[in-house]
Order: sequence, then C-alpha cells, then structure tokens
Amino acid sequence: MKRPAHAAPSSSSHVIRRLLNQAFDALRRHWVFTLLFVIGVVLRIIVQLAYRPALLVPDSIDYLARSRDMTPYAWHPLGYPLFIRSLHVISNVTVVTAAQHVLVLVDALLLYLLLLRFGVRTWLAALGTAPILLDAFQLNVEQNILSESFFETMIVIAFVILLWRPRPGLWRCSLAGLLLAVASLTRFNGAILIVPALAFVVIRRVGILRVVALLLTFVLPIVAYAGWYDSVNGQFTVSGLSGVFLYGRVVSWADCTGLRLPSYERPLCPRVPPPDRPEPNWYVSSLSSPARKLTAHDGKSAESILQSFDLTIIEHQPLDYLDHTFSDYLRQFLPTHVDPKGYTESSNFFHAGYPGANTTSVTRQQAASAVATYFGGPKPSASVGLDRFLIQYQRIIYTWGPLLAGSLVISLLALIGVGSARRSRRRAECLTLLLAGVFLFLFANATALFGWRYQLPTLFLVPPGAVLSLAMIWPRLRSERWSERDASDTARPEVIEEPAERGDGSLAPGTPPGASESPGLLIGSRRSNASADAGWRTVPITP
Repeated sequence: MKRPAHAAPSSSSHVIRRLLNQAFDALRRHWVFTLLFVIGVVLRIIVQLAYRPALLVPDSIDYLARSRDMTPYAWHPLGYPLFIRSLHVISNVTVVTAAQHVLVLVDALLLYLLLLRFGVRTWLAALGTAPILLDAFQLNVEQNILSESFFETMIVIAFVILLWRPRPGLWRCSLAGLLLAVASLTRFNGAILIVPALAFVVIRRVGILRVVALLLTFVLPIVAYAGWYDSVNGQFTVSGLSGVFLYGRVVSWADCTGLRLPSYERPLCPRVPPPDRPEPNWYVSSLSSPARKLTAHDGKSAESILQSFDLTIIEHQPLDYLDHTFSDYLRQFLPTHVDPKGYTESSNFFHAGYPGANTTSVTRQQAASAVATYFGGPKPSASVGLDRFLIQYQRIIYTWGPLLAGSLVISLLALIGVGSARRSRRRAECLTLLLAGVFLFLFANATALFGWRYQLPTLFLVPPGAVLSLAMIWPRLRSERWSERDASDTARPEVIEEPAERGDGSLAPGTPPGASESPGLLIGSRRSNASADAGWRTVPITP
C-alpha cells in the first residue's frame, strides 16, 4: 500500500521539530556556558577588527621567519612555527590570529565538557571556563603572533584526554605524552607538565605499560628534536638561549664578590650596584648586554658559558634566587595587573591605535615588512573606537589575583579532604590540575623573567580545578553524572568492595581500618572470595 503524498513532508517536519526541541533543551540546560561562549566569540571578533591583521612583537617576526625555513634556531623551538606553516595555504596572516581565537574557544568547550564528565553542575562548570573566555589579557595574546594560544591548546587537549577516564587506557596515555611533548617544543617550560601527568597515572595505578607509554611518547620527540638541533647547531638542546633567559633572572641581584670565576665568565658580572643596573629585559634583549656579546672560549659555546655562570650564581646566592622566583610567582595574586619595575611588557596591554616601537619594540614599517615577507596580508592598522573599548574593557575584566589565590586554596582544601572531598573519588584529578597550574608558572619564573602572558596558561588549569574542588567539598554542587563516571570507566565488570554492616549498623569483623571513612578507594580491586568470609560484600558495577 502506497503512503500518502503528504507523509514524507510530515515526517521531515517531525524530525526538524524534534531536532529543534533537542537544541532548545540543550541551550536551556547549558544556558550559562552558552552565554559566556557567545560573549567570548563577540569579544574575539571585536579584537580581530580592532587590530588588523595581527599584533607583532620581536618574537612574532622570528616565529614568522622560522615558519618559512623550518630550521631549528636558538631563539624558539619549532612547535609554533609548524602551526603557522600549516596555515600558509591562505596568504593572509589574519588566518593565524583567527585560528588562535578559535583554538581557545575550543579549549573552553573541552574543559566545560571535562567538568561535566567529572559530574560538576552545568552552571558551576561554565564558571570554570569564564577566565578563558573573558580575560582581556588572554584576548590580547590571541591577537598577537605568539605561541601562547597554541601552547594552551596542546596542554588542554593532553589533560582532557588523560583525565577523561579515571584510569586512562594505553592510547590515551600515549597521546597525552605526545601532546605534552608538542607543548614542550612550543614553549619548553611545558616540559614540567609531565610531572603532574605521571603523578595522575601512578595514583590511578594504570599499570607499568601505560606509565612507560606516557613517558616514552613524551621523551622521544624531545630527544629527536634535540638531536636535530645538534646536527644543525652543534649543541644537544631544544633552545639555544636558555642560558640568556636565566641570566636575565639572576643578573639583577647577582654578586660576584668572593667568587672564583674563569676569565671568560668575568665579563658577565655586573659592574654597578643592583639599584643602578638596567632592567632585566635589557640583559636579555639588548645587543649591548654582556650575554649577547659573549663569544665561545676554549671549545665552550657562549650558551654553555652562560649556563655555567648562571648556576654558579644560584649556588652562591640560593636564597636570593628563591626570593625573587617566588616573589614574582606570588605577584599574580595581586588585585591589579601592573608589571613590576624592570619587567615592563606594555605589549600585554591594548593601546589606542596600532602599537609602535615604543610599545612593542617593532615599528609599523617593520611589522608591515614582516607580514609581507613571511606570510602576506594587509598593512597593520587599528580601528578607532574599538581599540578604546578594549582599553576600557581591559581595565575592568581580567582574572582578579585574589580570586586566583582563592582557587588554589579551595583546591588545597579539597585535597586534604575537607567536607565530602575525602569520599569524592576526584582527588587525583584535583591534584593533577593543581600541580599543573602551579608548576607551569613557577617553572617559567624560575628559568626566565616574569611576564603576564606566561601566567595565562594557568587560567586553563587552576579555575577548572577550583570548581571541581567545590563540587568535591559540597555534594550539592554535583550532578547525577558524578556517580556514573567511575562505573563507565571499564569495559568489563569491576567490583566495589564495601564493608558489610551488621544489623546495628556497626562494621563486620575483618573490616580494614579506615574502610568506613573511604570505601570508594577500593574501586576496581579484585580480592578473592575469601573477602566475603571476612565480612565483605561485593557490588558488581557494569559499564
């Protein structure tokens, strides 16, 4: 029997209505994140229109040049230039900044999905992504030809993959290690992130094979790149200027009095008292700096001489080194985002008109020449009105330092088991995000100078960790997915062994000490049937 002619259209309209209803239902349930995401998109469109085609600093020109020849060079590893090169199919540098804006929006979405996967309520998970979507300094760095956005994306994808399941499989560990290697070959301070990643897989007891896979996929690409660098530059390293950056960290307070230094290291000692010395950036960037004028001596490269001097100063003045490193680390918790004296990076701020040499150390003519030579695109320009809006926006909307400090405190409270956190089964995830956020910026300060753009990647780790911690402490902030996540981890039935209770509510004989406090720690354990004779009951959990 043939269907009526009107049946097909009716069926199609029913499908469309069902899809629309599902879309509206999703928007209703995720309206907070949707609102923040839309605002984030609008802000990035404004930034893209305000400063065309991109903002450039001296690092930007080097990144664009490296993307052309892809030869390992002392200044920057090739992770980010490789990303730029992949976009050369479009001969307009605008595509680079547009891609960076898109990457960060995707990062926010991935972190939101991860928090939902953990079992955090939708509105709270959305707040965990707000700093990424709205922070004015993050918007600024995305419009620059700088590696931060790509670096942040590699970190986010790596940890989303690793933390998606309580016990990541072999391929997840391998891919996470590879992505952390790519991050390290973009900005080498990313190498410290292997520590929290390894801590997570060890705590979760995933097995030696997966731990080795994570470590090997991280180490091998870095070793291979260092070998390539050595074949070209005669030095087995990832960056040939790490000694210069560390020199900028130590030279402002270095005191060579009483030190027996080789003659070729003596020129590196400052000749004036600390208050009269140039700003630290001068020692790193100026061609008149002793570090820049240093040459090889007796078969030792200038880089190795610098590293030797830096380590000698640190060994001679360890307390000064720790004081300056931690002082700069703690600076991120101040209410305002003002650069410390001597660390001025005005390029982190929006300016009226397209910034010139006084702001970025790059003239508009140099910026235009670099764009035309290495990529293509329109001449640099700014939109009057939009630039002023961004200046006012940046004065108000940024991640407030005390709020970031509070986020770390909340994470620490969850780790020590305050409230319901002890039984939350999320402390491994919380620890991983906390360590990653703290280590990343601390390591950057320990090996180079303070900079607000070096602090931005922590916004992708600390706030999400804080909202997870809140849900760990207060169960009311959890969704129904909280208890589902552990059960969905395994492809074959696992068991949770819980202490059996007697009729009066007391624990049966043979219950291990502390079992009543944290029975969830026994998930995935497989004991013999003798455990039932000791007063234990097994609860099967199916995928």
